Amino acid sequence: DIVKCTNAPLPIGPCAAYQQIFTPALLQYVTDKSAEVRQAAAYGCGVLGQFGGEQFAVTCAQIIPLLVQVISDPKSRDHENINPTENAIAAVSKILKYNSSAIPNVNEIINVWFSWLPVTEDADEAPHIYGYMCDLIQANHPIILGNNNSNLPRIVSIIAQAFVTKVVAPLSDIGTRMLGIVKQVESNPEVFQACASILTPEQQYALQDAYRELAGGAPATA
Repeated sequence: DIVKCTNAPLPIGPCAAYQQIFTPALLQYVTDKSAEVRQAAAYGCGVLGQFGGEQFAVTCAQIIPLLVQVISDPKSRDHENINPTENAIAAVSKILKYNSSAIPNVNEIINVWFSWLPVTEDADEAPHIYGYMCDLIQANHPIILGNNNSNLPRIVSIIAQAFVTKVVAPLSDIGTRMLGIVKQVESNPEVFQACASILTPEQQYALQDAYRELAGGAPATA
């Protein structure tokens, strides 16, 4: 809240005036043993990345390795840890998108970030994550697309899984962008066949249902 509400020019007061109060806490608690504490701190890191501005660029760069540590923990996807983990993935997404100027190895982080997808639980943070993925795809980012677009099957699978788990709605801004990407892949039947061949029946159905909803039809029933 401090970052959101006070990151404005004087006389309102820049949030940098409070930097020594909250940034040490974020750095300390983002790796806390308590899942609830980690989740709150990870969310705060994301807010800092999105709204903090250039004055917090160095802090955001310092936060990235801590978030990677949380996400890479062998138990990070356990039931009690999944929400803080997905908050941490969202925080990395926001930092990369909005405040990455002090990160020396952005492409390396993007490569690791892509390996964390899909996210399947946090419908509040998923749009930030998938929105950033859409940004990278639509910018033809070579790390995301892969050599000769070799990552397209994985991209389509990630999108389909997002619809399976309903963390993104087909009619939302991000949902329509994701479906637009799949439609673009479909324009090359050979490439799309390679993508479709790795989809589970559940993922295929979820994509069909999402298309149906986007077209204005009623969602299909199981």
